[in-house]
Amino acid sequence: MTLSYFTYYFDSEKDKFVHPLNPLIKCFTQVGNAKFRGSFSHNDESIYLFNVSQNFYLFVKTKNKEIIKTVNRNKIEHYDIYNKLQQSNEELGFASYIYISDSYYCILSTLQGPKNGVWVEFINNLLRKLELKSHMFICEPMPVETTADEVMNFHAVTGTVIKINQENNFFKKIAGMLALSLHETRELVIEIKAHPKSDMNLTFRGINSNIGSEGITKYMVRAKAELDDNITEFYLIGQGYVSDTIDGRFSDAKLHEKVKNKINHNQLLQEKLREYNEDKRYRHESIQDITFYHNLSNWDSILSTY
Repeated sequence: MTLSYFTYYFDSEKDKFVHPLNPLIKCFTQVGNAKFRGSFSHNDESIYLFNVSQNFYLFVKTKNKEIIKTVNRNKIEHYDIYNKLQQSNEELGFASYIYISDSYYCILSTLQGPKNGVWVEFINNLLRKLELKSHMFICEPMPVETTADEVMNFHAVTGTVIKINQENNFFKKIAGMLALSLHETRELVIEIKAHPKSDMNLTFRGINSNIGSEGITKYMVRAKAELDDNITEFYLIGQGYVSDTIDGRFSDAKLHEKVKNKINHNQLLQEKLREYNEDKRYRHESIQDITFYHNLSNWDSILSTY
């Protein structure tokens, strides 16, 4: 399973606030009104969020009517989801895990589990239901490791950057065309961009089949893995990615510990977070309207309409 990282903020009119998300989300999972909690969907699939422990959540999408009825009767917990999904042959491929921190979150996503685009849509729908329409939840994806085969199945490829040295066959060809001195030139950086709103997936396939594997020190594509995703930098070769991988065959508690361990030992992630937290474009202040809903009793007026 891929562990992908995202910084986030709330766009509130002209200001960008880094306001902690977890207190709001934890209150949501404690809401006793099953009709409200079951009112979220994406592409005709019901979306559910369950608190596993502390700031670790199970994020589920399903069309299974038995699961939907059980959740709507408020008689299901996150650990019941496993049996329900397996009995319906949906298995855990339709569930993902979300770890939320004060200025970033990460998604541990299975093959068919809800991805980041669904998560962002879910949060913004929640804000609208709480009548917080002046605030928009926005995320910035950190670079992810991937493979050429995965890129070929992405929704859209918008660009690629390749760094090659003299061990690559194309280096001497390009150097010859540009009359470059091999003694003076150590590396070449090739950047290819798609036309606006265009997909260069076919171009990527051609590049990938011809570029070879020798002498490449960086191979990055900018792409959308899914229709609803942000443009993300995916690394096929190089050390610029921040993502991690985790074996998903563990209990919730074990997965939570593994995620925290990956976070604590990911030095590039820590560097990116320091840069983000020092970025003067963002205000690290509480948003009073959202803080109001950090108290579960303040949800009553909204819940009474469901």
